[in-house]
Amino acid sequence: RGGIEFSLTGNDVLSFGARVGYRDGQREANQDYTQFSDLEPKEFNYFGRSDRSRSGTYYSLNANYAHNFGVKNHQILGELFFSNSNSDETTITSEFDEGIQFSGRQTKEFGPSTDFRGKLDYTLPFSEFSKFEAGYQGQVDISEETNELYEFNALNGEYEFQSEFSNINDYTRSEHALYSIYSNKIWDIQIQGGLRTEYTFRTIEVPTQNESFNIDRIDFFPSFHSSY
Repeated sequence: RGGIEFSLTGNDVLSFGARVGYRDGQREANQDYTQFSDLEPKEFNYFGRSDRSRSGTYYSLNANYAHNFGVKNHQILGELFFSNSNSDETTITSEFDEGIQFSGRQTKEFGPSTDFRGKLDYTLPFSEFSKFEAGYQGQVDISEETNELYEFNALNGEYEFQSEFSNINDYTRSEHALYSIYSNKIWDIQIQGGLRTEYTFRTIEVPTQNESFNIDRIDFFPSFHSSY
């Protein structure tokens, strides 16, 4: 992780940051099972084992800008953020009867993910208690996830790929918002009113099944608050 900051002028500050890393984790579990039913009252005892591993690389970049207009709290702040990660997760379950494996399953999830974010905030004070605020926030997420299923075949001792239960998911989310807020104090009553407009676009595509699911809409959120 690292960063650098520049004081461009007495009222302007620009900074950059970066982060890169690798994560890795494993988990194991052993369990003893006893299985029976009304139709099969004889107990069947077997041993189960679960192994899970997850690893991946990631990195992120960010930039921040601040400008002061020469009046206290009269400022504009900007932020940009970008990140990318690639994860690989595998879970293997296996069941044994007297040391001989008779069942099991393997699942795999892997794929890249990219995230963009942006933010811009403006503040204009009129007095000690009165000010106007406005801004923008946006985020775009793009990811591709592959899911694979393997079933254990006791005849050949191998985990066999199950294509009918495996798929690829393409996910895109784009959200953008504009907001404005005005606050003031009248006598001893503090009031605040605002409006937030949000645009949301989300799509999930499953190419192997030729299916897609979409959300595309605009929402408005007016607000009013007062306190005494």
